[in-house]
Amino acid sequence: MRLAMQPPLSAPQSGGGIGRQAGRVGSPPHRRQNHRGQTFDPDHEMLRCIGSAAMGGLAGAQRHGFYRAVKVLRRDRFQGDQREYDREFSGIQRFEPISRTHDGFVTSASRTRRHRGWFYYVMELADDATTGLSPNAPAPLGAAPAAFDPATYEARTLSAVCQRQAVCRCRLYPPGLALTAALEHLHRHGLVHRDIKPSNIIL
Repeated sequence: MRLAMQPPLSAPQSGGGIGRQAGRVGSPPHRRQNHRGQTFDPDHEMLRCIGSAAMGGLAGAQRHGFYRAVKVLRRDRFQGDQREYDREFSGIQRFEPISRTHDGFVTSASRTRRHRGWFYYVMELADDATTGLSPNAPAPLGAAPAAFDPATYEARTLSAVCQRQAVCRCRLYPPGLALTAALEHLHRHGLVHRDIKPSNIIL
């Protein structure tokens, strides 16, 4: 069980806002630009939208045959609060190296970029909720690669699993303890998550 940081990560301070995160949405146009026509990330092929939130969106992407998630945050969605927008960007930058120091985090790639009016960052893609397949898992020696379909992908979050089957509460105790350890690690580095919920917990 791991905790996804998208995007409610920030340094604690008084009067801080509440981070928001995405659920599922339909597929947007298949292109490498955002809806304003600005150039997005030329190193990634944007496959489709896999999440939407009040502050931006989440896209499934591919680079050199590896699948990633790309989170986009728009400044105009912060209702003119430039300080909170800057704080989210700073928090993600601080989290990038921390994400690789504990198994309880979804790893954020060393790729955070800021443009006029929006910023984005790249992170690992969770296993598929339907098939249980890891998008980038290597095939066993002598075996054919497992089929992964970006068109039907949904992240294997706690929310997605509970929608498909009943989950015994006792099975959640060990991963729940691991999750609290990850949060403790995050707090030791001066960051808070601000949006812990089933759709942000990766199984």
